[in-house]
Amino acid sequence: MKPDAPNQAGSFLRSRGMMLIACAVATIGIVGYFAQARALAVLTVFLTDAMVAAFWVIAAGGLGAFVLKRTRADCDRGLFVVTSLGLGLGFFSLILLGLGLAGALNPVTVWALIGVSVGLGLYEVIHASQSLPVPILQCDLSQWFLREARMEWLWLLVVPGLAIAITGASILPGFLWKPDDPHPYDVLIYHLQVPREWYELGRIVPLAHNVYSYFPFNIEMHYLGLMHLQGGPWSAMYSSQFLSLIFAGLFVATMALHCGVVAGVLSAVLPWVVMSSCVAYVESGLLMFAGLAVVWAVRGLRTRAVLPLLLAGIFCGLASGVKLTALPMLAGALGIGVFAACPRRAMLRPLLAFALATFLVVAPWLARNWAWSGNPVFPLALKVLGHGGFSPVQVDRFTRAHQAPASRAGAAGRLGAAVDEVGLNWKYGYVLWPLAMIAAVINRRKPETRALLVSLLLILLIWLIATHLISRFFVLAIPIAVVLFGSLDPVPRLFRMAQIISLPAVVIFCLLCGVLPEFSYFLSLAQEGLYGISDDLSFLDPDSLEPWRASGQAIYKIGDSQAFLMKAAPGVVKYRSPFDVDDGQGDALQAWLGAGVDRRKVWMLIDPPELRRLHDTYATPIPDLARNRARPFLVRPGELH
Repeated sequence: MKPDAPNQAGSFLRSRGMMLIACAVATIGIVGYFAQARALAVLTVFLTDAMVAAFWVIAAGGLGAFVLKRTRADCDRGLFVVTSLGLGLGFFSLILLGLGLAGALNPVTVWALIGVSVGLGLYEVIHASQSLPVPILQCDLSQWFLREARMEWLWLLVVPGLAIAITGASILPGFLWKPDDPHPYDVLIYHLQVPREWYELGRIVPLAHNVYSYFPFNIEMHYLGLMHLQGGPWSAMYSSQFLSLIFAGLFVATMALHCGVVAGVLSAVLPWVVMSSCVAYVESGLLMFAGLAVVWAVRGLRTRAVLPLLLAGIFCGLASGVKLTALPMLAGALGIGVFAACPRRAMLRPLLAFALATFLVVAPWLARNWAWSGNPVFPLALKVLGHGGFSPVQVDRFTRAHQAPASRAGAAGRLGAAVDEVGLNWKYGYVLWPLAMIAAVINRRKPETRALLVSLLLILLIWLIATHLISRFFVLAIPIAVVLFGSLDPVPRLFRMAQIISLPAVVIFCLLCGVLPEFSYFLSLAQEGLYGISDDLSFLDPDSLEPWRASGQAIYKIGDSQAFLMKAAPGVVKYRSPFDVDDGQGDALQAWLGAGVDRRKVWMLIDPPELRRLHDTYATPIPDLARNRARPFLVRPGELH
């Protein structure tokens, strides 16, 4: 035994277990370097809120595993796990929606949902252990850890982005990436604020002052569930951010399991993935569902079977319940791509199952909007399907805000936007598109390659024609490009070298040179104490708000619609989103206050810089008393006549 000891030690140093230890140590070291004196606060948030988020995902996986097992899907253990987690999270969203609409969403029902899901998962584990003894599972696990790591050492390249995401998820929402995209504005006005209001109301209802409440909320439903689980909106805000990070991790795992380590690492180091994974946005959840949809669609195309495309349709429906743009850009594009790549009769039944599953899964959100406004996709298609309670002024404002800017209106301008916002945008990592296209040319004879290329082209066309040409709205193409990138088997040696060389290039030029300089600025703010704060947010308010706080009365925010970090009792903070301001009568201040509010009797916090920004962006009105002011100011009852 003794002569073998050095060899065993040497083999362990090259093993997957050692690779994981190296990644963990490096991540801890970089997080400590970022947080410095606040490292203990980051550790505390990670050991509490991140663990709550992980518990939530694992609990949801029990329900997903139970359903997936009943389908008898043909997949390996890794894909079974990530698919189960994705299905469980999607089912959780729809169940929470139903409970919320019925006014039955509360801590008791949330814990009951978790208990049932965990029970179903344990049933599957116990049932599986009867045919596969635990010692064999332990042996498989130990063998996996002791197996020599080769390409797996590339996962060390993920460490800088992971450290940024962990540190960023521990910072108070609303401070990261501003004024870049992902801008915290969306988080504070609706990703966290709308679930906050539904939590305080005890049910899911349309909010007349916040049109974003009509958007599909498959990801925000989890934020709402965590609020009930943890006892409040601010108690759950960090777990919501870590939930976004876990969604990104599931997307990366899906790509790695289907395409291999190199493709998985590339998907993990893309700046868009890193930046969106540490804020309570929805893009990481969108990528998770889209990645699973693409993988199962490819498997369905290879086997021409109904079940894989049925699962792909379910995930397309779940992605459409995150953003309605996924309905044409993912479901439509994938369906047409599969149809174009395969004989028509062979794929008729699978494609019908795909389309039906997509529609049924997104239908609850469409039905909710139909009942609320008469338009299933409100506030989209306002001039075609109905404008709900919007006035002509509001319809025009929303429509113009979601069209291409005038400078990009023509064909040349739109193509230029594609080059600037997608092709040469550092957040997509530069090498993703070229390597995906090279792989597609090499693999051009495969049906799945043709299907993915058609899908990618359709996504580009829809992005060019039907969106306002924002870079983030193209992220649905990332899973398709990654699958193309990692689809070669066997991989030509020259292409493998290009893949491996490209990964450090993405990390250095895009992540470290692009993301890190921006992140460093926010770290300097966070050193003042923005890590892990949830109990007392009053320090965020201007000193002038002390008289209002002492009064105990309601306050109206004029201009600034980012209400989430204004911690107060339910209904005390009043605001309107820019699209809910109806200034058709010409009175700008009353338009922001809303009909029936007497300006002489209320407290108002007026934000001139934000009013000017929204006016430049959305043409919202600026009240006269704010035109010549440079900073936010308080108006007390009785000051206006």
